[in-house]
Amino acid sequence: MKKTGQMTRREFLAVGVAGTGAVVLTASGLLSLPKSALAVTARSFTLRAREGTIRTVDSKTLYAMGFADADGLFSVPGPVLWANEGDPVTVTLVNESPQGHSFVIDGVVSGATVLAGGSGSFLFTAPHAGTYVYYDPLDHPLNRALGMYGALVVTPSDGSNHVWAGGPAFANQFLQVISELDETWNTAAGNGQPVNTAVYRPNYFFINGRGSPDSESDPNAHIMGLMGQTILIRWANAGLVPHSMHTHGFHFKIVQQNGMPETAFREKDNVPVYPGDTMDVTMYFDQKGLYPIHDHILMANTGNGVYPNGIMGMLNVA
Repeated sequence: MKKTGQMTRREFLAVGVAGTGAVVLTASGLLSLPKSALAVTARSFTLRAREGTIRTVDSKTLYAMGFADADGLFSVPGPVLWANEGDPVTVTLVNESPQGHSFVIDGVVSGATVLAGGSGSFLFTAPHAGTYVYYDPLDHPLNRALGMYGALVVTPSDGSNHVWAGGPAFANQFLQVISELDETWNTAAGNGQPVNTAVYRPNYFFINGRGSPDSESDPNAHIMGLMGQTILIRWANAGLVPHSMHTHGFHFKIVQQNGMPETAFREKDNVPVYPGDTMDVTMYFDQKGLYPIHDHILMANTGNGVYPNGIMGMLNVA
């Protein structure tokens, strides 16, 4: 869906007042927090609402709406927001588009419309450690479908590699924002024409904004691991339709849904993730090899009808 900007090794996000350091996403996908950032710290993010374009796996350029980071890098999905559980968080939305926009994390924060050319702040306390979807709720579902969404990842307040304080431990963690689009919506909106939101027939499908094989360059889609490691995968469905995530070679344990810990860690190799929902799963690497990870809904493995240009990643265990 895009070539740059989502979960790349270049991505550094400002996280709080001057001197607190930055959250770093390494090439392995592991979240690395500076020691000074492990205490409760005020986090501050700027999102810029913009019109832009995206590039599909078959080299089409489509109109999109989305969020840029504080430096102006436009991406779909939007920048990843990070905080420790209990941190006070401020998201400043700067509206650089001709339409009104807003910012919502269901059950966490919502606020007023930010008019064209204006800005507004959204304040909240980082909820239970977990994964959450943020999006623009205006003109629902159009703005979200055109690309105005992203993920908030909340880590334990003690800075440990646990899903939550005292929860399951892991060696590395990976974020996969799952989404799709109906090209006719993007084309109509880009031409200033009305969009019939009663009919939604998605024809492109993405992990972190990329269809396969473009997703091979994303270390959160093409996951590298070692024998004996336990990893955490965060699935966030920012789209409008369900996606059924399926792994080859390994089962996974569902440890958390929508920031709520599971009481029994069900072991699966296929699970539906519904629109707006998130699911955190752990996986233990007990064999070497290269194994697919993909949407079990056949259509979602395609890009404009071509297989396997959709939601397709890999597990590469050495």
